[in-house]
Amino acid sequence: MGKIVISLVCLISLLVLSGGVGAVTYVNSCTGIASPGVYVLTANIINSTASTCINITSSDVVLDGAGYTVDGVDDYSSFAGIYVHGTFGLPLVNVTVKGVTVTDWNTGIIYESVDNSTGGIRNVTASSNLYEGIYLDSSNNITIINNSVFENENAGISLLFSSSNTLENNIANSNHGTGIYVSDSSDNNTIINNNASNNWNGITLTFFSSGNTLTNNIASNNYYGSGISLESSNNTIITNNTASNNGWVGMDISYSSHNIIINNTATSNSDAGIYISGEIPASNNTVSGNTIRWNYCGVCMDFEDLTVIEGNTITHNTWGIYLTGSFDNTIYNNFLNNTNNTYDDGTNSWNITKTPGTNIGGGQYLGGNYYSDYSGSDTDGDGLGDTPYNISGGSNIDYLPLVLTGDTTPPGDVNTTVIQRLDYYFNVSWTIPPDPDLKEFNIYQRLNDNASTDTLIDTVAANYIQPYVTGPGFDDGNLYQYMVTAVDTSGNEGRGAYAPEPPVPPIPFAPLGTLLTLGGALAAYRYYYKGYRYKRKRFRS
Repeated sequence: MGKIVISLVCLISLLVLSGGVGAVTYVNSCTGIASPGVYVLTANIINSTASTCINITSSDVVLDGAGYTVDGVDDYSSFAGIYVHGTFGLPLVNVTVKGVTVTDWNTGIIYESVDNSTGGIRNVTASSNLYEGIYLDSSNNITIINNSVFENENAGISLLFSSSNTLENNIANSNHGTGIYVSDSSDNNTIINNNASNNWNGITLTFFSSGNTLTNNIASNNYYGSGISLESSNNTIITNNTASNNGWVGMDISYSSHNIIINNTATSNSDAGIYISGEIPASNNTVSGNTIRWNYCGVCMDFEDLTVIEGNTITHNTWGIYLTGSFDNTIYNNFLNNTNNTYDDGTNSWNITKTPGTNIGGGQYLGGNYYSDYSGSDTDGDGLGDTPYNISGGSNIDYLPLVLTGDTTPPGDVNTTVIQRLDYYFNVSWTIPPDPDLKEFNIYQRLNDNASTDTLIDTVAANYIQPYVTGPGFDDGNLYQYMVTAVDTSGNEGRGAYAPEPPVPPIPFAPLGTLLTLGGALAAYRYYYKGYRYKRKRFRS
């Protein structure tokens, strides 16, 4: 009886390992896979000159890279590291690729005419490929999860003619094109919890890709274009994403209709936080509940109609809301505290009818918007101004501007001190103003030229234990300044002043093997010059 039980356990274990798709086959070189089963790499494949290294033409396959690498020769004749493909009208199903590194191919991994794989592509590293890291063509219901795609020449992850896929927890950074690219009628995809930063563009949906959902993604520091971009794509939900420090705009909505942009953060982008442009039929978008600050323009719209902008916090921009050639839009219940709050040369509604409901300024009625430069009064205490607010640029008027009814006094000034530590880390410390409802501190950075854009690098709680350590700095030959401001529970932000980081002092070169006491620890170090910064490198003693 004991032997029977053991045999059953072994059988069950084998089925679990194989996912129910066949026996295990071990692979140590480029090969074709034409039968169902589990295939496991047992060695690295390096500098392969094959056009395609692993060619999968069967359904019900699991390819487990077991942490090994499939490496090409970085030549355009190298088609793909792993190529999974059915035929038009007869797609493969249930194919999983996992746990492998693919590098130096035209494209790292290609799924073409593949459907219904919840195993999908997972725990893969795809880097330094001449086109894409991961590429789906005419493939649906595929899960792409927990992958790292970087330094690919075109895009990290691309979807063409591919719908109802899930992209989750992927890192698509430092690609020379776009981090995540969705195109050519790729509909109803879910893009969630990904990081698409330090690319040319972050996340792009284009060429009539509609019905997609983007949630909780980070698309920041993309050096040329936008964090998130929609082009000719409709019915998309963009919610709870962060798009900051991008070279052009945080979010670009162009020639696209019926999209919902809600509860996102768009800060410190070179041009606009959210930019919407197009002509009819591009219209009927909703921009709601977003935090937009430290951009040149908070929300900019060109030739856009029938769009609603409401409930947004738009502060510290050069322009708050800027509309050109746009008509029949509705703008209300926004909090505007900017150098210039408004511009509108079209014909639009800047308030709705007085309606019971808590507004963004704490009042008991919805109406227009809060403007930091509004000088009117509220004699009846309903939270709406007694006199209209004129919108610059044309003849538009907000007839029901909001007046703050709660705490409008910002916390006191904050003094910032920056002290250098080892290895050009910097301690940022600050004074704490006496404010009873102090909530948090914002930490800003800019170049030492006094003219660069303020960049919000972090927000810490009021009880944060100082100092704030900036990290190893920026090894780019520049010096930076830091400023801390205080924010209260009502969202009022006080003032601060920039303090420069001290230049890294010259450090004498120490020969290899010299013992130096640094911070109480005895170790062997050599210092070397890079720009005018000194880096510390540890050597074996």
